[in-house]
Amino acid sequence: MGSYWLLLATFADRRVRLALLQINGQVVEENIVEFSTHQRSQLLPGVVALLKRTGASLAELKGIVFIQASGSFTTVRLAVALGNTLALLLNLPVVSYTSVKEWVCDHGERIAKPGTFVKPRYRGEPNITRPKVRQIYG
Repeated sequence: MGSYWLLLATFADRRVRLALLQINGQVVEENIVEFSTHQRSQLLPGVVALLKRTGASLAELKGIVFIQASGSFTTVRLAVALGNTLALLLNLPVVSYTSVKEWVCDHGERIAKPGTFVKPRYRGEPNITRPKVRQIYG
């Protein structure tokens, strides 16, 4: 039986890296989920597939580490929502860093108590609607 941390890392190109990590940062298994307009619901199934491939269970998760280096508004929002929801439901700590190296070097100093949550950090103001095009008839 292992002891793993679930990694959720966002990228600028609408990808999320999912990985099972040991406390020393060693990657046990990983999966990249790419978001398109119709694939936003693939994040949770990606976590399930990751656990199945390794034979790990939710009970073996010791916490969730979220790496917020970049990412689109929607990608960050969905990854943070999933991480916070899993942490709440499984009574796990969730922490946020800017890199896996920072997490490993921290030696667990920033480990939160179960019941806490991570706040998303966005690159800028959300742009969730297309600008309205005004037509002038003359």
